[in-house]
This record gives sequence, C-alpha cells and structure tokens, in this order.
Amino acid sequence: MIKNNLDKNERNLYFVFFALLIFFLLNIFNSNYSSFATEGSSNDYYVLSQNDVLEIMLWGYPELTRTAVVQPDGMISLPLGGQIDAAGKTLEELRAGIVQELISGKVDVLKAISVASGLTDKAGLKNAMIIRENQEITPVDLEKLLNQNDLSQNYELNSGDSLYIPKAFTITNISIGGEVKSPGLYSLEGKVDVLKAISACGGLTQKANLKNVIINKHNNEVIQVDLEKLFIQNDLTQNYPLETGDSLFVPLTLENNIYVLGEVVRPGIYPIEGDCTVIEAISQAGGYTADARLKSCVVIRKFPHDEEGLKIRTITLKDVKVIREKYEQVIEINLEKIFKDGELAQNIALQPQDIVFIPIRPLSEFDIATILDVVTTGLTVYNVLLK
Repeated sequence: MIKNNLDKNERNLYFVFFALLIFFLLNIFNSNYSSFATEGSSNDYYVLSQNDVLEIMLWGYPELTRTAVVQPDGMISLPLGGQIDAAGKTLEELRAGIVQELISGKVDVLKAISVASGLTDKAGLKNAMIIRENQEITPVDLEKLLNQNDLSQNYELNSGDSLYIPKAFTITNISIGGEVKSPGLYSLEGKVDVLKAISACGGLTQKANLKNVIINKHNNEVIQVDLEKLFIQNDLTQNYPLETGDSLFVPLTLENNIYVLGEVVRPGIYPIEGDCTVIEAISQAGGYTADARLKSCVVIRKFPHDEEGLKIRTITLKDVKVIREKYEQVIEINLEKIFKDGELAQNIALQPQDIVFIPIRPLSEFDIATILDVVTTGLTVYNVLLK
C-alpha cells in the first residue's frame, strides 16, 4: 500500500528534505566549454546550456538516480516525472527549482508508484484501488495505465489517500461433483490441484469411491485418480493439477453401502458398519410407507464372479424363502411376521451391496420377474439422479 497521508506543511518539509541533496556529478560541457562540476565548488555558478549532462540523485532513493541532458528547448526530465527548464540557470538555481517543483507538484498514481520504487512482479494490475481519506474507493486499472497508456487511470492522490495494489492471483474455475460435501462450481486462487479442490468443497462423504475418482479435462482428456493412494500412501503422483474448465467427479461406492428402495420414506443408499439387519436398514430409510406390501419385501444379493466371493456372499436360510439363486440370491422377507409375530429369523443380516426393496400393495401374486424389473428401473433412475 502506498499512503499519501501528510498535511501540507509536512509534505513541503518532506519534499524539501527528499531533494536536499541533489548532486550534479557528470561532466558539464558545451561546444565552447568543458569542465567538471561538483557541489560546493566554484562550478556551482556555471550557467547551464544545451547538451550539458547532469546526474540527478535524490537522497535516500539511489534507484531513482537519473542522467539528464539539457535539451535544445532548455528542459530536462525529472526522476519522478515531468520536466523543468534548466538552460540559463546555475547548479544552485536548478537545485532550488527542482525542490520547488517537488513541493508544489501534484501527486498522482504514476508518481506515487515511482516514489515507492515501482511494482513487484506479483502486483495485481487489474485490482488496484485508491482508498480516499473519507473511505471512498476508487478502482484503478494499472494494466490500462501502464500497458495501454490510458491516462484516465492516473488519478490524483490527495492528503490522507492510500493507493493499494494487491497481489496478483490466477483464478481457476472448476466444477466438483459426486460424493463431496459441497458439490458445485468453484473459483479458486492460485494453483489448484486435487487436494486443494477437495479441501475447498469440504471433503468427501462416507459414500465416496476413493479409487475411481475422475478428472474431466477442458480438452476432453479423462484422468483417473486413486485417492486411496493419495490419502493413505501419500502418493503425490495422484495429486493432479486442475485448470480452468476442468471438473472433478467423485463417484459413489457400494463397498460398504446398501440400497433401500421402494415403499420407504427416504429411498436411497445407506452406509453400514458392522451388522445391519433388514429392519435396521428400513429404519435408516425412515420406515415404510402406508402403501408398503409388508408380506413381500425382498433382499437382492448379486453374486460375485469369483468362487471365493461367491462363497462369502451366499447364505443358507432355513426359515426364509429364497426365490432364485441362479444369477443373484433373491430372498423374500415377510415383514408382518417380524412386526406382528416376532419371528426374528426373517430379520436377516445384510451384506454390503445388498438391495432391500418393499413393493407397493395391492399385489395379488408375487411375481419375481416383475419385482426385479421394478428394482432395476428404480436403480437406474436413482443412479441418474446421483450424477
């Protein structure tokens, strides 16, 4: 921030002190005369003329040292901008003139930046502002002023004003979807990677599939990200950079979840930890509706392809009706026997990826093909809604 907070007397003193030591150290010459002039020598009384060369140094600001040549019109350029007539003056007269010019000259944006030794390479040219003494804000586009020579942006600064130049940040616009806590569009400052994106959206849900996260690049390239390696193994090769236009999608996992569909209050996917029975699953979904056909609840358990997985997933049930076991195990559960008769054998333990489905009544006959069609349709619709 560059602040101009001096009252008139303070500013006068400041600029006088600022310019107290203005040295003229280079050779002063013209076609008829050549000598070396320094402060305090008799040459202080030398009268300047065209083509004389001077070095102007402002005390305390060596970076503002300038070499000035008296132009044909008698003028020289000043370190902080502007010109002054030098021809026909002695060194002392010119020194006094420069002091007076600094005292009475206006302070604008360009002069303020010059006094502050210029901008850093991290300056945010588009977002500078003048904060007036009365707290009024005046936006300043330094890109237009410095790069396009748009002097309409060279505002004058008054006593008490501040010129604020923020850091320049690259804004990265990305979308984050799927199993994250706050999906949506995000505008993030600076460089953005997978970890920064996930942090910005509040982290992952319990249903997140860590191993199959997808980055859809703005150029249609697709990158698969294994967050399990990134989080657990600290494999930073999975922490891919993201650019404007990219999207990060965290899919749903069924590894520790079950579906509860049909005539329940809140159909959906629910995580299970440890043992979970049919009744507990229905309770997570808010219970059954008034239209539920309690006698014909079904649990559908897909068979895995490998024999070991098949052995783990298949259960033997004595008191529960298993309708089909060819492609999946379809188990009919009579909820009325559980609720009214207390037959807890009907309340079987569920496994991850099980589907609990309660059909609607009336249903004169239990048609497993119809039930499976309804469940398949329900899953398709539900999965579309999740995306």
